[in-house]
Amino acid sequence: MDKQNSRNSGRKIGSRNKLSTKAKENLLELFEDDIKQLHKSINYVSPDERFVRLKPIIKLLCTGNDEVSNNTRNLIYESLKVEFTKTKFYLNQLPSDKRASELRQYMTYLNKEQIENIFGTIRR
Repeated sequence: MDKQNSRNSGRKIGSRNKLSTKAKENLLELFEDDIKQLHKSINYVSPDERFVRLKPIIKLLCTGNDEVSNNTRNLIYESLKVEFTKTKFYLNQLPSDKRASELRQYMTYLNKEQIENIFGTIRR
């Protein structure tokens, strides 16, 4: 394969990945009811683990800017809104040697405004 052809193969820069969009639509359709019930599921997790378990969910809330991502984000946020207001409590349940590293991992997913909104209650 010459260099000329390898540069022009695949999706054009800036074009949508239709497969990913369709996959996200299908996943949302399959798990929409489960997402709406996240607040019930998280009750089975101990308070010291909730902060850690919410971390991948935070990443989902911060990715994608298409309609499916926005709908998913809204469903997750609405289901877990109460949990996000308890982040200070959950952070304080973690062993003190793990708090800084767990909090740092959250920060990698969030922009300044999101950090202020979610962790605003941590101020003393």
